[in-house]
Amino acid sequence: MPSEGSTMTGDQSVEELRRELTETREQMAATAQILAAISSSPTDAHRIFVQIAVSAAHLCRASDAAILQVDGDHLRLVAHHGHIRIDSIGQGRVPLARLLLDGP
Repeated sequence: MPSEGSTMTGDQSVEELRRELTETREQMAATAQILAAISSSPTDAHRIFVQIAVSAAHLCRASDAAILQVDGDHLRLVAHHGHIRIDSIGQGRVPLARLLLDGP
């Protein structure tokens, strides 16, 4: 009999539960890697941002990831992982703009 805290429903297959468990384990491993980077170099923000980009790419099954930081009215590249060529770290800036969308 499932415990009260179980998220299993009668509609979930064993395969769906295995995929969910695998995804949860991957997320926990990525979090552990980021925390390890923070604890080993708490003052090296670039190294931490790179680890976040690596983890994000892995979790999203992407070949590339970038971390942008708000810098005034622009976004500035602070870390990158992957093969897609982009501006050098700290050099590329993208202007921020608010889009005003009319409702339906």
